[in-house]
Amino acid sequence: MVDYRLSCIADVLYVSIYFIFIKGLSNGYVPRTLGFSLYVSNTTNKSEGHLCFKDTVYTLSTIPAVFNTTCPVHGQYVIYYNERLPGVSYPEGYSQYAFNDLCEVEVYGMYYIYFAFVLKKNIYIYTYL
Repeated sequence: MVDYRLSCIADVLYVSIYFIFIKGLSNGYVPRTLGFSLYVSNTTNKSEGHLCFKDTVYTLSTIPAVFNTTCPVHGQYVIYYNERLPGVSYPEGYSQYAFNDLCEVEVYGMYYIYFAFVLKKNIYIYTYL
């Protein structure tokens, strides 16, 4: 799970996620990304937040390198979440492991005082087993 803290509670309008892979390029990143979820919350607990998106449709060949979704809710945390639970069968193409292979997350919206904002965080997450 990766969470991005906004400086205050805001009206989130949409989120863009830049994955570490290039669409159409055969590599190990795509299978680990499939099945991700995106939440907006006032805490770092995703279960207290609003589910904005849950991937149930993307495949190895259809997941975009840049994912965009609207999520018009109030919140202070944008949470990217992905998991692989033991004993659960996942669709074809999913990796046995889930990773947060992200390059960048952009959150667009407005503060309650109605100043437009863009939160742009460049993140590099490397997970080693």
